[in-house]
Amino acid sequence: MPAPAAPARAGHVLCPVRRCHEEPREAIVPGMAHWASPCLFGFFPATSSAAAIAGGYLIASVMNTVGFTWQACPAATELESLALDWLAQLLRLPPSFMNNRAGDGGRGTGGGVILDTTSDAMLVTLAAARDAALRRMSSGGVSGIARLTVYASD
Repeated sequence: MPAPAAPARAGHVLCPVRRCHEEPREAIVPGMAHWASPCLFGFFPATSSAAAIAGGYLIASVMNTVGFTWQACPAATELESLALDWLAQLLRLPPSFMNNRAGDGGRGTGGGVILDTTSDAMLVTLAAARDAALRRMSSGGVSGIARLTVYASD
């Protein structure tokens, strides 16, 4: 039996708060992909872990930072750089992957950013691959871009 549809129009009369909780559960939840379920083939447990909940909801949401650039929130950008260095250390990557040189506090040659979606990560990866291919072709800019081909699947 299909889930009941949500109303096509917003209501004009007040309804009990209980109904505001029931309606999404009846009309929306049955059709959702439950990403945090281990039964889903594309299981991504990162957002439902205790660390993710603590970091995402208890800290980030409370601070309500807009950290998309260093100018918007220098502290958030510095924390992101530090977290990436910690990750590089945990993965035992060489110092060339670090944002900051351990010990002397100087800038490293590595770095990166934490992206919020796979789509963003794929876009950045494709842009980096494109730039690397153009450099290898010694085309002197984007003049050789028509010779590039990307193979992808969903």
